[in-house]
Amino acid sequence: MMKQSANWRIVRFTGLIILLMSLVQVSVGQAKKGIIGDWQLQIDVDDQKLPAILSLSRNADGTLKGEWLSFWGITPLREIEYKGRQLSFAMTIRLDEGDTDRKFTGSIMQGELSGSFSNNLGEYPARGTRIRRIPMAAGTWQAKLKMGDREFTADLIVKANAQGKVSAD
Repeated sequence: MMKQSANWRIVRFTGLIILLMSLVQVSVGQAKKGIIGDWQLQIDVDDQKLPAILSLSRNADGTLKGEWLSFWGITPLREIEYKGRQLSFAMTIRLDEGDTDRKFTGSIMQGELSGSFSNNLGEYPARGTRIRRIPMAAGTWQAKLKMGDREFTADLIVKANAQGKVSAD
């Protein structure tokens, strides 16, 4: 009887360890994902909602790197910090009127990234959610073909569906 009781304690203890290890693995996996990926954001500027994509990844040394994709083009990010669900970064947007520096500070709560951009003109709230990473080939590609004196042009449109499958028209 005593031997059976000891065996049950070992089985229960082993089960508890396995359960705890699986919970730790799940939480580590979620923490690893953290901020990495693409985020679709809306920035409120003078009663207008401006769309943009924040794309974050890691360098070979593990440091964060990122790009800001918006109406003004692709802008590299600098001074990127992510600690305890708090994100901050800086960027310089090149405009016809000159360069403008912006800083973002925000946080991730329940899958939503929210915060604000600030520059010398004020603060602008921003909100967004993670989106599926856009394949590098996605977009419109213009092709030109010369045959003798004739030149042919065509557009190749590459897109990805909700499952990430790439197709072209």
